[in-house]
Amino acid sequence: MLTLRSEDSLEGDPPSERPPRESVVGALPVKPRRHWLEVAYATLTIAVLAINWPWLWLNRQNTLDALEAGDTRGTLLFLLLFGVAGVLLTNDWPTVFRIVRGEPLLFALIALSVISMLWAYSPEITARRSVGLLLSALFGVYLVVRFPLPQLLRIVAWVALLRVALDYALVFGLPDIGVTSADQWQGRAPGKNNLGRDAVLGGMVMIWHAVGNRQFRLLFTAGSVGAFGLVLGSQSTTAFVSMILLTLALPVYQMLRAKKTLFGAVLVSLGGGSMLAAAVSLSQLPAITSALGKDVTLTGRTTLWVDSIAAIADRPILGAGFGSFWLGWFSPNHDIWVALGSFRTPHAHNGLIDVALDLGIIGALLYAGVFVRSTIRAIRFCRLYAGVAGLFPLGYMALSVLGSSTEHGVMSPNTLLWVLFVATVSALTAVKGERVDVDMLAPVGAGKSRHR
Repeated sequence: MLTLRSEDSLEGDPPSERPPRESVVGALPVKPRRHWLEVAYATLTIAVLAINWPWLWLNRQNTLDALEAGDTRGTLLFLLLFGVAGVLLTNDWPTVFRIVRGEPLLFALIALSVISMLWAYSPEITARRSVGLLLSALFGVYLVVRFPLPQLLRIVAWVALLRVALDYALVFGLPDIGVTSADQWQGRAPGKNNLGRDAVLGGMVMIWHAVGNRQFRLLFTAGSVGAFGLVLGSQSTTAFVSMILLTLALPVYQMLRAKKTLFGAVLVSLGGGSMLAAAVSLSQLPAITSALGKDVTLTGRTTLWVDSIAAIADRPILGAGFGSFWLGWFSPNHDIWVALGSFRTPHAHNGLIDVALDLGIIGALLYAGVFVRSTIRAIRFCRLYAGVAGLFPLGYMALSVLGSSTEHGVMSPNTLLWVLFVATVSALTAVKGERVDVDMLAPVGAGKSRHR
């Protein structure tokens, strides 16, 4: 059943008339506040996922591999952090199982990743990375079960502000770490594209949080501007395009909250506009890519995609095992590297293709199914929930699709992208047609609530 936090009250209720801790406001039972130690734990873990381990900032080449469970110290610390989440969920496992039943495709994809060690090219690497994927998914579910969505987004906004400040400190204070040899900003991220993607996510969360909350509005607005500055400094085309589209998307998402009599017209207009934009983009592709400083091959990505799709045929059903395809010379990606010459890519620069290489057609279908189903639910979610917090799932799904189109996908263990993806998909299991039945936030029409 949908719940509110204990500090939330209907607008205008005097403190003496606020409902007691276990009472009900209409159909909305009150959710008790979490202890400050648990809030601190969740904030610390999200911060670690967001900024990486400090000792990895000095080792750019293997940072992403280390985050995916190749670094011994980081692995042990993540096991400790995620283990705490498992303990805190002791009394909430029925809710966890309800979430699993609500989105079986996601958890089937995770299960497939784990059991792929049985046929993986490198069983040891697949075992490490798939366990990391499973445990970080557990933490994503924990966040949804234990925290209301507005509070979770507030935590992420504060962490994003910290990350922006740290990136600027590294770019200007320690340029040997924060700036690439090509004069592109990377901050504490493993490369400019990762910095750009992180900055878009942080900027989106901060500006939406600032719009929906008066407290610290100026601070979060400045933080979002700083995040967009990082996107420009990174010179990441994917991040720049994502930033522009997501900025324009906010009023569009608001249109999805139109009355039922107008909702169909809004969807038809959006669909028609999208097809028109796609047609214009394809017809003017050379001019558009030239304006963005790219060529029609998107800096060799189209050639890479053709070679990678051809490589799927080697293991078409179940793939090479999670995290076992891109392992360097004399591994499954060997022939692709030979064909590309000096382009030593660590992934296919497309999330769906990477999943197909790792987990075959079965994994790719599950991955695509999660995105399609969750996007449909996110549209309903934004209609059911008041405030900008109700828009976040749709915005995050859009960011995930945009980022995965020309970069690696969200299935990276021990990263904030994966944790928030699992948390978002899990939160969307609350939507059952035109009603909700999981602890989140007040639906539209249930009365105003204050999220402090």
